[in-house]
Amino acid sequence: MDKLDKQLLERLQSDFPVIEKPFHKIASDLDIEPQEVVSRVKHLKNQGYIRRIAPIIDSREIGLTGTLVAMKVPENRIEEVAETVNQYIEVSHNYQRNHEYNLWYTLSTTSRQKIDQIIDEISRETGIDEIIELPSLQMYKIGVSFSFTDK
Repeated sequence: MDKLDKQLLERLQSDFPVIEKPFHKIASDLDIEPQEVVSRVKHLKNQGYIRRIAPIIDSREIGLTGTLVAMKVPENRIEEVAETVNQYIEVSHNYQRNHEYNLWYTLSTTSRQKIDQIIDEISRETGIDEIIELPSLQMYKIGVSFSFTDK
């Protein structure tokens, strides 16, 4: 990774322009061609430095209700159950934890009733009824940006 790649990574993680042609703006700011930005982003993604470029949306601000859900899943069924959970577009991500309740996922949708419906469906589809819900009581937003260059 060269200096320009590092500058690009810093820009992508903390100052991505929300405009019609964001890569043109980044290219202009870095004094390179837009195609080079796109090429470098593809290369950094292929190398595993970038997982994805996506917005972080405050779900409450757009009218969604969310919760964290934990399930007690037999170890030999983790992948199967995770695949079932992942079929719901309302699930942003799930992860395995080293805990009695070992599969956790976040769920955001338009209503409390819809959350209950999805949790019930997942329980029926997987046959797992040991599910707990951990709704947030207070919102904390932690922002992290990694520095790759000397400033």
